[in-house]
Amino acid sequence: MTRPLLLCVVAPIFIATGCTLTKTENPLSPTIAGPLPGVNITAPNPIQPRDGQRILNDAQPVTLMLDNAASNSVRPFTYLIEVATDAGFANKVFTRDGVVPTEGRTNVSLPDPLPSGRSYWWRAKAHDGANDGPYSPNANFEIVVPAEFQAPVLIAPVGDVTVSSLRPSFSWNNASRANAPTGTVIYDVEVSEDSAFIVTVGLSIIEQPAGVTSGTAAADAKPSTRYFWRVRAKDTITTGPWSAVQSFRTPAGGGGGGGGNPVGCHIASGAATLQRAELVVYGCGTEFPGLLAVFPTTEQAEATAEELLRRTIWHLQLAGFQAARQRNPSQAISKDKLNIVIGGSWHTYDIYSLGTAGVATRITGLNEVFPPNPVPDTGIPD
Repeated sequence: MTRPLLLCVVAPIFIATGCTLTKTENPLSPTIAGPLPGVNITAPNPIQPRDGQRILNDAQPVTLMLDNAASNSVRPFTYLIEVATDAGFANKVFTRDGVVPTEGRTNVSLPDPLPSGRSYWWRAKAHDGANDGPYSPNANFEIVVPAEFQAPVLIAPVGDVTVSSLRPSFSWNNASRANAPTGTVIYDVEVSEDSAFIVTVGLSIIEQPAGVTSGTAAADAKPSTRYFWRVRAKDTITTGPWSAVQSFRTPAGGGGGGGGNPVGCHIASGAATLQRAELVVYGCGTEFPGLLAVFPTTEQAEATAEELLRRTIWHLQLAGFQAARQRNPSQAISKDKLNIVIGGSWHTYDIYSLGTAGVATRITGLNEVFPPNPVPDTGIPD
């Protein structure tokens, strides 16, 4: 008896009836050959570090952050991450493939610190095993060891010498340092009438070669006045310590028109303007620096601030102002506010940040508050 033949009929896509059912092209197969048509993968975008960001050596290892790529493929993609010492990526120092993206943004931490004192470039691209997206734009950063500045040594004027000009010149030896600075070295110069530097005039000077830097005050100082000054170095990352303080004295004479140069909080009588009131407020701070010192208790700090406030009121009245104290909404008389008539009406100004135990009172300027509730006070005369 002849047995019938069992045939497997092969269709274009499937093998059926007694044969294993298979698909001829599976887009999720890990061994798929060649790119899938119509698939587009965008470039990821480096977020940080980038644009030459300086990263301190002790903040390593570096973490790279990128905005994720997008793909219209059903296949999941992963990232290839590369870090190199050159923008052409000929000298790669780190490569990691198969980085699985996380939602929104992806972070990749380098396993080890990079050598310091040089720049690096990094990039990424997404690929799904069949299709590759383009590389991201290059991003660059720098690993730096911060400079350790020493205090500059002041050259002139020192030793309480009397200078020849109301606009003195200052000079100092450049600050010694360990490690190279990042960017230009700048010197902060502070000048004050009190050794605690509560009220200061400052200027910034770029470091000069040959080991010495100098600069000239931007405005005339007061005549016949003792000043204190100090200097410190800084770059874009590190600020060094202040130098030792030195003092000098200005010559007698000088001064322009009007009421002449003010000495401390003594100014000539004149118009009741906010600018002239500020001269008195700040001038009293420089004339009575001991009242802005650091005290061991809050009670002492507040008592001396109140004394300075009442001395300021007396000098304001001496300069032609109507000035008084302020009663707070709590009905307590304030130790850091005063009232002045400016433009024909009372105005209340908060002028101090009151000190506490171990913290000095600071003059903060004439900061207007409301409402005025003046309390007459003749102040404390010299």
